[in-house]
Amino acid sequence: MASEAMEAVLRTLALAASQNPDDLKPAEQQLSAWECELPGFYTILWSIFKNRSIDGNVRWMAILYLKNGIDRRWRQRVAFQEGDNVSAVSITPEEKIKLREEMLTMFDEPVNTLAVQLAVIIAKVFRLDMNRQWPQLLPHLVELVKTSSGLVLHRSIMTLQHVVKAMASWRLPSHREIFQDIASQLFSFVLQLWVQQSDLFINTLQSSQGQVHESCSSSLELSLLSLKMLRQFVVHAFNDVSDIPSVPELIERVMTTIDRLLTVRAHLGVDHPLTDTVKKQCILCTKVLIDLQVNKPLQMLPYLKSILDFFCVKYLFAADMEVLLFERFIVQSLNFMKAVLLCNSYTPKVNRSTLEPVADQDPRVLKGYEIKMLFFNAETTVNILRQLVTRFFPLRQPELENWEDDPESFSYEETGESWKFELRPCVESCFAGMMSIFSVNLVRPMAAMITDVQELDLHDLEAVKIREAVYSAVGLAVSELYDEVNFPDWFEQRLQHELQQSSSKYLRRRILWLIGQWADINVGKQLRPLIYPHIMQRLSKEEDMVVRLEAAATLRKVVDGYQFETEEFLPFMENASSLLFTLLTDVSECETKMLVLFVFNIIIQRTGIEMRPYAGGLLQYLPSLWEESVEHNMLRCAIVTVLTRIVRALGPMCTNLYGLLMPIIAYCTNLSHPAHVYLLEDGLELWHLTLTCSPHCTVELLNQFAVWPDMLDLREHLTVSLNILDSYLRLDINAFLQAYGTRLVETIHCLLSDVRPEAAVLVFRRIHTVFRIAPLQASSLFKPLVFEVLSSLLCKRGDQDSVNTQSNNFVTGRLLFELTFDGDYMPLLTQYVALLARVLLQNVETFVEVLGHYGHQRNMSADVVLMALLDVWLEKFDAMPEVESRKLTALALSYLLPKFDWPLEQFGVIIDAIVDVLHQVHRCDEDGLVTDKLVYSPELCNIESDEEDTEEDKRVRELRLTDPVHTQSLRDCVRSNLQQIQQLRGAEKTEQLMQSLDVDIRQQLKAFLEA
Repeated sequence: MASEAMEAVLRTLALAASQNPDDLKPAEQQLSAWECELPGFYTILWSIFKNRSIDGNVRWMAILYLKNGIDRRWRQRVAFQEGDNVSAVSITPEEKIKLREEMLTMFDEPVNTLAVQLAVIIAKVFRLDMNRQWPQLLPHLVELVKTSSGLVLHRSIMTLQHVVKAMASWRLPSHREIFQDIASQLFSFVLQLWVQQSDLFINTLQSSQGQVHESCSSSLELSLLSLKMLRQFVVHAFNDVSDIPSVPELIERVMTTIDRLLTVRAHLGVDHPLTDTVKKQCILCTKVLIDLQVNKPLQMLPYLKSILDFFCVKYLFAADMEVLLFERFIVQSLNFMKAVLLCNSYTPKVNRSTLEPVADQDPRVLKGYEIKMLFFNAETTVNILRQLVTRFFPLRQPELENWEDDPESFSYEETGESWKFELRPCVESCFAGMMSIFSVNLVRPMAAMITDVQELDLHDLEAVKIREAVYSAVGLAVSELYDEVNFPDWFEQRLQHELQQSSSKYLRRRILWLIGQWADINVGKQLRPLIYPHIMQRLSKEEDMVVRLEAAATLRKVVDGYQFETEEFLPFMENASSLLFTLLTDVSECETKMLVLFVFNIIIQRTGIEMRPYAGGLLQYLPSLWEESVEHNMLRCAIVTVLTRIVRALGPMCTNLYGLLMPIIAYCTNLSHPAHVYLLEDGLELWHLTLTCSPHCTVELLNQFAVWPDMLDLREHLTVSLNILDSYLRLDINAFLQAYGTRLVETIHCLLSDVRPEAAVLVFRRIHTVFRIAPLQASSLFKPLVFEVLSSLLCKRGDQDSVNTQSNNFVTGRLLFELTFDGDYMPLLTQYVALLARVLLQNVETFVEVLGHYGHQRNMSADVVLMALLDVWLEKFDAMPEVESRKLTALALSYLLPKFDWPLEQFGVIIDAIVDVLHQVHRCDEDGLVTDKLVYSPELCNIESDEEDTEEDKRVRELRLTDPVHTQSLRDCVRSNLQQIQQLRGAEKTEQLMQSLDVDIRQQLKAFLEA
């Protein structure tokens, strides 16, 4: 049976390792099934892996499935159930013992990729079992390292390194203690191993005069593995590295090894096969020092001065050592210097009055501050500043070649943590840190460098590169140089002439960038008319592509600045649009097109409707760009964003773009297309804005709504989807309800049965919109929902089942019931009450019909149902937060006043609620006239709208003229209905009702009515 299982697994692994998709998928499914169903599956995998006569690809698949099984099954203890599937028990203790024993015999695996996977598996097992369950592993590995050689030595050190790396990931305090104990025992051994192997490599290489021997490569790789372990020990194993006696030796040996490796690398040359590995070892040495400084700065104080001298004095800023340096080592040296400069642990608390460090604090902080300030004294910082600017800021030959070969790639700005790995971002970051910390010492020398470079010969490329470097430094230090450098004068007297006359594209590009850096710092209103023509000139097709792209970026910064004024830019609008459009067609990379579109986006956003006459060229190009970008979803996102801005700027004129807009909106909202993951959010925004700007409804717009219900399945887009519904309702509710009325009701029904109460509030607001605009049609469509709302308000908890069984038109009864009677859902209760109030005011027949239907089901009269509803209204009235809803309910209560012969107590409660709202909505003007602040007169709504208003803003104002909340004065309604009571009930009854009121309430009501 075991042999049959072995054969079956072996055949399936062979199929899984094949390139035939017809075999691959079924094999993967079978292996996944065996993980849960086949006892001893992982033992079989191990047996296949250790059989070296089996094909290497099959062994590879076996070790991969074993590694994944360690993650999922090694730590499980019992079976668990997922639905109808019962997972197999974890790897049994017997299997674990066997696997651990046999792993200790496999340190002679000849295939390196398989050996690496085996080392990872051993590390994973040890991370889970720890030293308590596998105490044999570490002593066995140490013994192998001491006694073996060749392949076994390499495999044992590699495995030990992976085990140490796994232990470094432990986070529980008890596990960290175990790691620290193990590290204490292994540290000296691994240190001596590293010293031995690194010395062996360097000595062998020197003695062989650069000839490559197998022993050189082996010793170098073993040295790398050993140093990686030491790095994990000092950073993760010990809370205080001063507890390790060998740390001073490690730091000293690291610096000595860097010395020797730099010399060896320079001797080997660029093309030697070991050069890259030597550089890798050198960088790893610097990482040890940087990690110690970043993670344990206060414990590095005894070595801080010597390491700073080593990196900065001996190598980085020593001209005679430049031949030994390579780019990544320079980056690491600067990163160490920056780690010291920006270290918070070396920044003591300062007395605000004297600006001197406070004495009562950790003495190590004061010591670190003292070391830092002694090293970075005024003379040193100025020297470092000049070296950074003149040696590392100038454009290097690879950058110049990249400029010529791939200008678009050159212009792309690196973001994130590129300063950790690349020279230019690292130098700029270090320079910015120095200027921020030592601005008092560096501002004047930096300003003096501007004067110094003005005399350089611009026909000399090296002189141009120096001036470009100084300008770059000035742009990075704008905040510090603000008071020292008068940029407007500098631009008028120097920079604009250089920009106009310079033959160097490098300098033109840097001056444009400099303008962008100072745009929001010190570019006044008087300077902007001088800047725009220069930017336009450098956007022209005859200019170098890198300069054109920089001009576009500068234009974006200037236009996006807080001092920007549209009137100043209008004379250049047409030219800028034309030049940007030409640039957009000339560039080819997706990222570059996105950057140019972003410039368009900013200009359209800041200029608004002023952009209308100049959008034609871009609109003609966008359809072809959309088609070309079929494989670039992020570029399509940028296109949709620009279209959104254009639609906002065009306003009602956007109807001319329906031929472009509607297919794009349909594509973005097609959930069956994978691209919707990227485009849906922007597509919904474009859809909504198109509706808000459209002056009338069209067939294209109506047809697009067919996909709207699908949007509701994505809850993160619910708000914007409901806003789209709002826009359709306001645009043309008759056409909309005729086309989608029934489907809308069904969709809302499904939605209310599956949303949280906060979302239900949003849904009910849209239902209010339907009733507000078309009360008769709304009453017909939503009558079952009105009945459910009434049932939910009146139903007691014990009647929940009856409500659900009697509601045959909608199945939302249970949902509404649960939400209503929980105090946390008061906003939803407000929506229920306001909806019934609106139905009463705008379609009393439907209201009466719903009351009668509810009463008929419970053998109650409509009057009794109404009294019960009023009890709920009045009980929850004070909790209604929105003044519009409160007035709507007060209007409904006022409407009911003459309809019944009210009991005195209930009449008093109603009047109390109405007076409360009267205080909220009425105000007295300077002439003593009392008005309802929620009432909008036709004259007010017909006032000429702002140019920024959309068509929907106008429709909203017009809608207010049909809403009782905004057309009926509550005071007038109350007065009219009280007069009806007097006519119907007589003066004596009316006086009796009024006398039953609280004295204060009666006086306040009288004051409102007589005002």
